[in-house]
Amino acid sequence: MSTSNGSGAAAAYRFNSGQKVIYWIVVLGGSAIAVSGYLLMFPFYGTDIQTMQSAEMAHGVIAMLFIAAMLGHIYIGTIGMEGAFEAMGAGTVDVNWAKEHHNLWLEEVRAGGQPRLAQQQPAATPGE
Repeated sequence: MSTSNGSGAAAAYRFNSGQKVIYWIVVLGGSAIAVSGYLLMFPFYGTDIQTMQSAEMAHGVIAMLFIAAMLGHIYIGTIGMEGAFEAMGAGTVDVNWAKEHHNLWLEEVRAGGQPRLAQQQPAATPGE
């Protein structure tokens, strides 16, 4: 197994590091927005003026950072990365794109093994 895909990017299985970063931005950013939002929805319930002001500032700042991250994600997924938009539309990528972005996963698929994180789908059965 190689540790790089030749283009200087880190080797990746099904999900590359950029996809993992977006996942954690959504999880942590969404949790922070929810917590600060609940503090704002229930004013003075176990809080004081200082905590309410801090919650409002945190809510606004985190929301703006979250929006900026999602706009960056949309840009990269559409026109910022060649082949990404076509991959979403068709559901497939060519071998060169897979080699550049998910090289370890491609090697595993080429070796004939079951790809990591792949789920076996049950065969469709007709209804009775």
